[in-house]
Amino acid sequence: MEIDQEIEQIAAELLSDFQKKRDFAKQPVKSVIIEIISKLHHLLFPGIFESVLSGGSAKNKLNLMLEEVSNDLAAQTRLALRYDLRYKDTEQDEIDKKAWEITRQFILKIPSIKDFLEKDIEAAYSGDPAAYSKAEIVISYPGIYATMVYRIAHELYLLSVPLIPRIMSEYAHSAHGHRHSSRSGYRQVFFYRPRHRYCHRRDRNYREQRKIVSGSNPWSLVHKRRTEHKGR
Repeated sequence: MEIDQEIEQIAAELLSDFQKKRDFAKQPVKSVIIEIISKLHHLLFPGIFESVLSGGSAKNKLNLMLEEVSNDLAAQTRLALRYDLRYKDTEQDEIDKKAWEITRQFILKIPSIKDFLEKDIEAAYSGDPAAYSKAEIVISYPGIYATMVYRIAHELYLLSVPLIPRIMSEYAHSAHGHRHSSRSGYRQVFFYRPRHRYCHRRDRNYREQRKIVSGSNPWSLVHKRRTEHKGR
């Protein structure tokens, strides 16, 4: 059939173009990096996800997951280092050693990443009267997930890993919002802000705390601003 011949021709053209740009095949694999993020998500919050707690020893599952993350991250870092001009003429054995050293340093940073995320979760819980539990925030708040990805990417950025932090940041950006991995730093990224004034959980306590913090009733300030605006 005519369509079959056209398909063969297009396939040949695509293959020819690919062969001219073989370096594209040697870059980090986005799907693998996203899988690394997913496994780190489970590692950072092992009490939330069934895959860690269901059946067998949770500790053994965490050990296995850490090994998988280490192997995958080292493999992707090995590919990414080839994009760094500092390693342009470096032997492959040296790149392999560097990739494993970076991976080791990153794995050692996981507890500190978790500590910062716990502060982010506490800030989100304190600032949202509609949240019933911290587990709810971890599971359902896209901002927490995006913040986790940015904090992971930031640590890799500090370790001078090319390309992978960008892939992670853009993945989080496309799904949940934007913050560059080099700027996420170590600051708390959730702030204390009100939702609807009639939210039923801790809303009264929130308003009382706002009086203490600001020295006035925030709803009175809103009414004052609206009155001033009408008077213009």
